[in-house]
Amino acid sequence: MAIPIAAKVAAVVLGNEKGRKTVGWIVAACLSPLILLIVFICCLGLATADHNTTALEICFYGGSIPLTMPQEYRDQIEMTQANFGRLDAAIAAAESEMEDGDGLDSIRVKAIFYALFFGRERYSERSCETFVSCFVTEEERTRMVEDEDGDEYEETYIAPVPIASLPTVYANIAAAFNIEIIANDQIAYLMQRRGIQRDVIEKFAHEKLIYESAEPSKDGSAIYHNAVFVGTDEDDVARHAHKRSLNSQGKSYRQNMSGSDARFSFHRVGESERLYVFEAPIDLLSYISLYQDDWQDHSYVALCGVGGQAILHQLEQHPHLKTPILCLDNDTAGQLATDRLTATMRERGYEAQSELPRLKDWNEVLVDRQTQTQNRSHQMTM
Repeated sequence: MAIPIAAKVAAVVLGNEKGRKTVGWIVAACLSPLILLIVFICCLGLATADHNTTALEICFYGGSIPLTMPQEYRDQIEMTQANFGRLDAAIAAAESEMEDGDGLDSIRVKAIFYALFFGRERYSERSCETFVSCFVTEEERTRMVEDEDGDEYEETYIAPVPIASLPTVYANIAAAFNIEIIANDQIAYLMQRRGIQRDVIEKFAHEKLIYESAEPSKDGSAIYHNAVFVGTDEDDVARHAHKRSLNSQGKSYRQNMSGSDARFSFHRVGESERLYVFEAPIDLLSYISLYQDDWQDHSYVALCGVGGQAILHQLEQHPHLKTPILCLDNDTAGQLATDRLTATMRERGYEAQSELPRLKDWNEVLVDRQTQTQNRSHQMTM
């Protein structure tokens, strides 16, 4: 029985050396700032956390398997180590054909392999060579050479080079291994379907608070993508992850990942005294897209529900926050939560304000405004 580690893959980026060695995080190095893929085992607070952490560290950084490790984990680690050994050999062979200055990122190669194939089977040398070849293309180059008489002339030749584009890598892997990798990226989803401004998305992505996950289907035949909204603690360690499906078809879903600490749900802290409070990360980003003037001066938190732990924690940790502004949904549940949280804030000495959307939620307001703007523009061109 395969351990359900692969089923808990979520995208989180920590692109520096510290991030690569942080317990629980494995980096799939990305060259595009908008396609952020990381393998994050969300085992925060789980009984299996120590085993998951140890398995990741051994697979990617070596070491001996503890005697206390369950046999299922031992089998998966040994299989992964064997596959990684063949991948390392394939990477070395590919790089031996490259020119000086060119090379593959072995962590990137192995992390994507881990996300797609962990626990499935032991792969042959040929399969590993095929996988590594998905990260390489050929490029026509020129160089100066001498003929027999000592005269120089320009020669054209073909050189293998690393592929920088992850979508190209994914397309190569999908074709080589006959699997489907669904390319619903979070930027297109958040902008086209939700109307959120690109610069807002990029700001949160740059601060490593929004990522994209790549998770295999139950039968392993497809890869599904989700937007993951990460909440960190005061040391910038991830403590909460809220996942929302990016599917353009079929039923969508959203959930807080197992082991998440509600105190640290998706948030951003500014310098002003205002703390804007929302039910969902999408509504938080929508509100900022609607009211962009000086938005980075203020603080924002998404409850990922209607509980008040995240508000209280932000107020306790940041004394400069004096004015909570409740921007919850304009429905029965949202209004009841607003009344309850207002009373809770008053007990703590805060006079909370309320700002309700004119429609059900702030994303509906944003999409409606953009639709009206498009309709007016269309009428003007007629």
